[in-house]
Amino acid sequence: MGLEDIRSMIFESQDFDFEELALDVFRIQSKENEVYKNYLHHLKINPESIKSIDEIPFLPVEFFKYHSVKTGNWKEDAYFLSSGTTDVQRSKHFIKNIHDYRQVTEICLRSFIQDLSEYSIFALLPGYIQNQHSSLIKMVRHFIGSSSKTNSTERIFEDFDLLHQALEKEKSKGSKILLFGVSFALMDFGEIYTFDHDQLTIIETGGMKTHKRDFSKEQILENIQHNFPQSLIYSEYGMTEMMSQAYATDGLWYSLPPHARVYIRNSEDPFGEFLINRQGRVNVIDLANLDSCCFLETADLGISNSNLQFNILGRIQNASIRGCNLMYEEIG
Repeated sequence: MGLEDIRSMIFESQDFDFEELALDVFRIQSKENEVYKNYLHHLKINPESIKSIDEIPFLPVEFFKYHSVKTGNWKEDAYFLSSGTTDVQRSKHFIKNIHDYRQVTEICLRSFIQDLSEYSIFALLPGYIQNQHSSLIKMVRHFIGSSSKTNSTERIFEDFDLLHQALEKEKSKGSKILLFGVSFALMDFGEIYTFDHDQLTIIETGGMKTHKRDFSKEQILENIQHNFPQSLIYSEYGMTEMMSQAYATDGLWYSLPPHARVYIRNSEDPFGEFLINRQGRVNVIDLANLDSCCFLETADLGISNSNLQFNILGRIQNASIRGCNLMYEEIG
């Protein structure tokens, strides 16, 4: 089975045996992805010896900082840069076809919000509008364009006052509102304004700490809920190196669409067994990463359960802080 056959299964049917398909992709990427191929070679691993997904080595996402991680030879439509400042080496994820990325983001979100066209969509993303290589901006702009409730005015805000005015206007119409926001920006917005609307859904994105602040996820959710009393609050988890996103309807336990899964391994043993209900390093198989690498070892600490859900607990000790909140604090 070739990559294009697999692409059709993932993007169109979402009906497949995950483990079987993951092994098919591994066999292809272990041969056609030079960075991954060399990584396996240095580990002295023969790809033909891999018979189950728990034997697959995951590529550390740090490789995206220093290498062009591509399966095959192609010219990119776009690339995404991870959050960070100019003096920090940032991950770069090359995207072969930006249409594929948009399609994947819809597949992921529609698992939780069926009809985007019903919502008036806004975003509070300080620092991101100027970043033309932000995957988050690309995703949100696509969603805004997909909504029949959206007009031609800018819907991505940095200014709290302007966002509040826009939200109040939509509330006066009785509109259903979907608001994406960086976690700490939403918290700071709430120190100035309380917005009470029973037709508001918030999707917060970002980690739990920056160089300046450190909160538990529960504290962040409690703070946002206090200042948006009647809203539904979801959380989003994604990375520059991933095409897909996970969402948590309770803000804590994330779920992925059928083409992606998270596995937990002991943070000190990157080749150990997968762990259930025990904390460790988050590893991701994102089959939408057909054109880069589907098997990613992150620096996030998490825990998974038997329902294929996972909870992010923070960063592995000594791993660099990154993410949406970091970007927000750096520009603040």
